[in-house]
Amino acid sequence: MTVTARNHWKSLIFCLALAFFAPAPSSAANTPYLVKDIYPGSVGSLNSRSLHSFNGSLYFDAQDVTLGNELWKSDGTNAGTFLLEDIYLGDQSSYPGGFTDFNGSLFFGASLPNRVYGFFKSDGTAAGTVLVSNIGFGRNGLVMGSTLFFVGRERANDLTHGPELWKTDGTAAGTVLVKDIYPGGSDSMINNMTDVDGTLYFTADDMVHGNELWKSDGTTAGTVLVKDIIPGDEASNPAYLTSFNGQLFFAEIDGLHGQELWKSDGTAEGTMLVQDTYTGAPGDARLLTSYKGYLFFIESEPGTNITWLWKTDGTAEGVIKVKGFVQGSINGPIKVVNDTMYFAAGNAAHCADLWKSDGTSAGTVLVKGLYSGCSNLTDVNGTLYFTANDGVHGTELWKSDGTAAGAVLVKDIYAGSGNSYPENLTVISHTLYFTATDSAHGAELWAVDANNPLAFAGTPTITGNALVGNTIGLAETVTDSDGDTVALSYQ
Repeated sequence: MTVTARNHWKSLIFCLALAFFAPAPSSAANTPYLVKDIYPGSVGSLNSRSLHSFNGSLYFDAQDVTLGNELWKSDGTNAGTFLLEDIYLGDQSSYPGGFTDFNGSLFFGASLPNRVYGFFKSDGTAAGTVLVSNIGFGRNGLVMGSTLFFVGRERANDLTHGPELWKTDGTAAGTVLVKDIYPGGSDSMINNMTDVDGTLYFTADDMVHGNELWKSDGTTAGTVLVKDIIPGDEASNPAYLTSFNGQLFFAEIDGLHGQELWKSDGTAEGTMLVQDTYTGAPGDARLLTSYKGYLFFIESEPGTNITWLWKTDGTAEGVIKVKGFVQGSINGPIKVVNDTMYFAAGNAAHCADLWKSDGTSAGTVLVKGLYSGCSNLTDVNGTLYFTANDGVHGTELWKSDGTAAGAVLVKDIYAGSGNSYPENLTVISHTLYFTATDSAHGAELWAVDANNPLAFAGTPTITGNALVGNTIGLAETVTDSDGDTVALSYQ
C-alpha cells in the first residue's frame, strides 16, 4: 500500500517525522523484564500459579510479605501491578483461581474463613469484585452460550454433595447444582469438559460405573452416562476429549484394546472404536489435535522404539501414519501457529527437540535440536514462544519463526546453567507474561514486548530548514511487521 501525506505546518511535520522515523530502541522489544518483585528475595510471590488475561489486563494469585495469596492485577508496569482485593483479610490466603471470562466479568473461586468457599466476579476494580455465591468454584470452568458450567461444592466439610457439576448465569439465584453424579460427599471427579456443537461432554465417576464418558444439556434429566465402555465399576478413563467434525473424539481403554482412538455422536450405539491401530497389542493414543481438516494424534508402536504421528479424517479407513520418530517420544502439547503444527519430540541424544509439520510426512521436519524441556508452546501473534534447555543454559524462554536460524534464546534470565523455569505463558495484545526465577528473585511476574517494530528499507533524508521557513521534504520506504511495504513522502 502507498501512503502520501502533505502538510505545510513545518514545525509540526518536523516533529512528526522525527518521531516516526526514530528507530525503536532494541532493548524495548523482545527483551524480557521483571515486572515487579512482589515478594522480595528468593521466596517468590507466584509459585507457578495461573495467569489470566481479562479486558487488556493480567490477573493472578500472588502473595507479598504481609498478605497471603490474594487477587492481583497488572498492566505490565511496576506501578500498574497491585493487589486488587484482599479477599481473606490479613495474612491468610484466599487462593483465587479458576479464572473464567463470562458475561463481561471475570469469574473465579476463592476460599473464605470457616472452610467456606466463595464464587466471585470482578469488573477489574476493587469495588466491582464481589461475592456471587458461597459455592466453591473449582476446576474446569467452561462457557457455553449464556451458561457457565463448572465443578463446585458448597463447603469443604459438606457431606451432602462433593465436588459436582454446577452451572450459573452469573447471579446468585442462577447458580445451581446440575446433578449430584456421585451421591453424598464424595468427589465425582468431573474432568475434561468439552463443547461439541452445544452439548457438554465430560468424564465422571458415579460410584456404580468407573470413570466414564458423560454428557449434559444443562438439566438434571439431561445429564447422563453416554456409555459404560468397560461394564461395571472398572474405569475406561476417557482422555484428550476433542471436538472434530461435529463429533467427540477421545482416547480410552476398553478392556480389550490398549488406549486407542474412539469417537461418539452422543449415543451408546454411536460411541465406538475408530481403529485398533496395533491389533492385539496395547496402544497409547494421545495428544489429539484438529488441523487442516484432519485429526492428528500420537501413538507408539508396540515392541519397537518408534513413536508415530498419525492423522485421520474420522474414519477407520482414513487413519494414516504421517511420520515415525525413532528412539524417542512426542511430548505435548501440539500447538498450531501460523498454520503450522509444532511439537516437541525426543531422540536418543536429546529429551526434546522442536519439530514442525504441515500435516505431511515430507513436511514434518526438525526445527531445532535442543537438550530437554521443550514445552509451554505459545502463539504470540504468529511467533512461537516456548521454554527449553539447550544444554548450555538452563530451562529458559525461547522463540521460533519456524526456521533453525530463527529458533533462538530470548534471554538467559537465570544466567549460566541455572534454570529460570518460565511458566504460565499468557498473551495480552503483543505482550507475553510469564513467571520466572532468576539468581536474585524467586518466582515472580515477568513480561516481554513481542511486538515487531517497523523495519526500515533505507535511511530517511530531511531537506530544508523549518526554522527559516523552508519546506521539509521526507521520502522513505518502510516495511511493517505484517510485511507490507509502505511508501511515505512528507512535504
